[in-house]
Amino acid sequence: MITTYKGPPHTHEFQLSAFDIKRLRDGEHTKQVVTSVTMGHSHELNIVFRNGRFQYRTCDGKRNCPDGHDRELIPDEEALAQVV
Repeated sequence: MITTYKGPPHTHEFQLSAFDIKRLRDGEHTKQVVTSVTMGHSHELNIVFRNGRFQYRTCDGKRNCPDGHDRELIPDEEALAQVV
């Protein structure tokens, strides 16, 4: 599943496996990911599933993203629906 990390004026993407999605939904763990490179940089995110949404807990080791990206992560809903 590809997830989008939006923010002005660009976005990043990263992938989560079905296994990781299930574990996150079950609240069993967090997941470290590195986003795609956009505008010459990427971000290291610590992902959680909270209140029915995927969010980052930290971005590049900080509580709030230095680039101003949204905390909520936007999953590919079609791919997400296939994860049982």
